[in-house]
Amino acid sequence: MLKLFLDDSGTHVGSSVMSLGGFIARQDRWAMFEAEWAAALADYGLEWFHITDFENRRGAFKSWSENKRINRLSRLLTIANRTAGASVGMSIDVAPALRRVVKQTQGRGSTSWLIRS
Repeated sequence: MLKLFLDDSGTHVGSSVMSLGGFIARQDRWAMFEAEWAAALADYGLEWFHITDFENRRGAFKSWSENKRINRLSRLLTIANRTAGASVGMSIDVAPALRRVVKQTQGRGSTSWLIRS
């Protein structure tokens, strides 16, 4: 069995580009990823890692020196690259995509689009 994690960006009202990115891995490799990722976050005193906050030096990342940032991100990327089967990502220009929507459905906090190719 495969497991997939995706994170979105640009899904807020007014965004011109929407992106998805993440990792896919076999279930056994995913368990390895989760254990190593949790250990790294615990070592850093973090409950989560959000690249937007990291890149913008917000929250827990505000006081990290450049050397600390590079070393810690390197460890996290090494974990992801070693345990994930593949990384996935895509971005779309929202306005043209919305013009091609055939059907839109809304569920618990999410919106799905069927887009004509």
